[in-house]
Amino acid sequence: MTFTINSEIMERKNILTSLLLILALCAGIQAHANDPIWKQNFDKEVEWPKLAPNGILLVGTSDWGLHGVDASTGKLLWSNEKYYNSAKKLKGADGKKIDYSENLIQILEHPDDPSVSNYALVRYTDYQMVKNIVLINLKNGEMIIDPETAGMPVMRMLGQETAYFNYGGSGYVPSLKGVMISGEGADPKTGKAFTITKFIDLNSGKVAWENNEIATQMLPVMTEDGSMLIVGAKQIAKLSPTNGSIL
Repeated sequence: MTFTINSEIMERKNILTSLLLILALCAGIQAHANDPIWKQNFDKEVEWPKLAPNGILLVGTSDWGLHGVDASTGKLLWSNEKYYNSAKKLKGADGKKIDYSENLIQILEHPDDPSVSNYALVRYTDYQMVKNIVLINLKNGEMIIDPETAGMPVMRMLGQETAYFNYGGSGYVPSLKGVMISGEGADPKTGKAFTITKFIDLNSGKVAWENNEIATQMLPVMTEDGSMLIVGAKQIAKLSPTNGSIL
């Protein structure tokens, strides 16, 4: 009888031990399932996240820092705020600071070419003194071009430096898979007139062509024969999208 009772006690202990092991295993699995695959900490509050088709997460923080994160691993690829630091001065109609939006930071996309999404365009203006346009590589955060590096003169007014360019004529041209930067006027330092239109091909990430005869006030209009119409302040020209020559 004693043997039978001890056997029953041992059997109950084994069952209880097995149940505890199962519960512990389940708890461990659940805890593991609740763990993040990755996490990335920032010094300032995250205000604007945008996932690019190429798997890079573009993050804007409250200090107007811009960060590129590998969305699959969480690795911080780069951080920089210099590209659009003066956008801090932008205010809306209500007098408050403008938040992040597609109007400020545009991840470029093309339905037939995913490599276009390796680039983002930082583009903003208050239509008075503050304006800028910067093309950056999302993989490494490097600047491809901005008005100053494109050869536009820099103006200084009330302590604010702004490279002169035509805001309406500078931006992404999806049909050509490239970015146009254009400007005209008088160099405030030398007084000499300047006219510059540059086209950056996104397949190569380099300036494809430059035209010093006409600047555009709006993005080009494509014609049926594949050419483009450039609308300047006082003239309109038909250009070749291949080399920028006037047709």
